[in-house]
Amino acid sequence: MSKTIIAVLLAAALASNVATAATADFAGAWVDAAPASGIARLTVTATNGTVMLHVFGQCEQDICDWGSAPGHGYSLSVTSGDIRIVTADFDFGRRRERLTLRLAPGGLRYRLFTEFADASPRMDYESAGFLKKTAPPPP
Repeated sequence: MSKTIIAVLLAAALASNVATAATADFAGAWVDAAPASGIARLTVTATNGTVMLHVFGQCEQDICDWGSAPGHGYSLSVTSGDIRIVTADFDFGRRRERLTLRLAPGGLRYRLFTEFADASPRMDYESAGFLKKTAPPPP
């Protein structure tokens, strides 16, 4: 067998083992595996490629409802249909949050970028966490 045929067969075998993700793979009810700050729980709905995120943040004393925002999926390239990251933006006037979600074994990894839009001396910051699925996706 020639080296070219072996290389083609190996590439095909590797490609068949690559996991692909669609926006529907992000759908469901999720809770923070170790709540401290950031996201307490999240509901993701995906319909016909459109994603909506409803976030409940871990606020100072309690859980607060951030409301819903449209999600935007990102793939590895312009030709890939494999959604790797979903982002959503939440604007609270004096504070803006950008949430990024990435599928991970056993759940979702999130990163939250907090930006202060007022004149306070607070520094913008980033936090991260891990969400576990708690229920099947909503209908």
